[in-house]
This record gives sequence, C-alpha cells and structure tokens, in this order.
Amino acid sequence: MAGRPRVDLENASIGVGNPATWPNDVASLVNEVLEDICTWPEVEPGYPSCDLASHDYELSADIERRLRVAMNGRSIIAYHASRLLPHEIVAVQRDGLEVLSVDLIDRKHAAAREHYPELVSADEVKLLRTTAMHEVRSMGEHISLLWMVASFDLFRTQQGISGFWRLLSRWGGEAIYSTGKATEDELRAMAAIERLSAVSTPTIIELRIPVAVIPAWRELWPSFVGLVGGYEHPHTEWAVEIGVPADDLLDVIHPTDDRWPEEQTGL
Repeated sequence: MAGRPRVDLENASIGVGNPATWPNDVASLVNEVLEDICTWPEVEPGYPSCDLASHDYELSADIERRLRVAMNGRSIIAYHASRLLPHEIVAVQRDGLEVLSVDLIDRKHAAAREHYPELVSADEVKLLRTTAMHEVRSMGEHISLLWMVASFDLFRTQQGISGFWRLLSRWGGEAIYSTGKATEDELRAMAAIERLSAVSTPTIIELRIPVAVIPAWRELWPSFVGLVGGYEHPHTEWAVEIGVPADDLLDVIHPTDDRWPEEQTGL
C-alpha cells in the first residue's frame, strides 16, 4: 500500500474499494493488517480476511473496533440493486429507499396495477400478494431491513454477476418474485411479474450510509482488507434497519449509463 494517496477530509464518504478516499487512520490500519495476515496461524490459507472471526474472535473484534474508530463518524459508499418500474425510479429519487415491509410490498403491487392495468389484473395483484406473503414468512429475517453491498467492483466479479442476476432481471425484489412450489396460482403470478419485468429497468442505486448504523454482527474490516488484498469472498454485504433519504442517494445507474458494469448485460 506504499505510495497510495491519503485523503482525510472531514465528512467525506469512504469508498470501500477506493483507497484514495480512505482517511489516514483507515489506510494505516488496513496496511497493518495486510502485513500481518501471513503470520496469523489461526486462519485458513487462502481466506485470511474472511475467516479470522471464526478462528480468533477477539483479534477480529479488535480490528473491527479500531476500524470503526478510524472511520470517525463518516459514511461509506454502498450500492443497492433492484429492477424498477419508471414510477418507482421517480419515487426513489424523490423519497429515497425504504426498508422492506409488508406495507411496501402492498404499495408496490397497487402502484403496478395503477400504472399498468393492461399488464396486471386485480386478481393477479391478489395472487402476487399471496405469493409474496408466503415468501415473507419464509424469509422473515429480511423484513425491516435494507440490504446493500460495496464496492461497485463487486458487480464485475463472477460472484456479483451470479448474485445480482435475479435482482436485476426480475421486477419486485426477492419478497415478490420468489415463490414456493410452482402451483397454478404461483405460475400465474410469475407470468404477471414477467410482464412487469419487461417494462422495468435494472437499477443500481449508489448511496452513502453512516458507519454508525451498520450493525456489528457483520464486520466491515474484511471488506477493506479482502478487497485490497485480493482475497476471495470478502464480506461485502450488509443490512441496515433504516431507510436512506433522497439526500443520501449519490447516483441512480441504468444500463444506458457510462457507469453501468459491462458484465451485467442481457438484462
């Protein structure tokens, strides 16, 4: 890491995969950990940045504590992926992002029916809600959370391409497009989702999120160390319990934009 530029601007947002945006204390800590990793007997070869917590919780917790102190109240730049209808893009740009809720799911269904009555019938909206509620019961841990990843380069990796394909190719989000068994009603619901997907747009939303609201159950430090060190599967996904206001949305990226990752094509 010698020779990398150091930036220590008050209130600056930190790009996990962009060391030029890191405060000096963050860069120094990551450099220290990278230099020490090869000496750690507690971790498995090939996965030092990811598996340390399972081998030496105290050492991992100390690095995490020091990193959060070095962040000094700043925000990190993160990304939320979805496939949105035109009116949903407008709403996100105006109002920001919400955590997942049953009310949000119901409003998405109702608005889709309102804007596209020729694509989704009232009966199909009922079916969509039934299948969505089934999924909510099976993935209840996602309720009241907003999921995000960092850094943007993740969308260009094989892991990211496979991980984001369904989010970017199907309208509605996991709680809507995922179903259980392929019953006749669920197949009808999926047909409606496919029609709505055809008129929606893959969207990557760039946002800033205060480090203070990122839960401690998912460490930040493996992302910084793992991404810079080139290790496989660094922790890059978090769920927060608050929405993101429009003022904290930095960009809304679509396939026609220059920033769109070429690897996420065919959507």
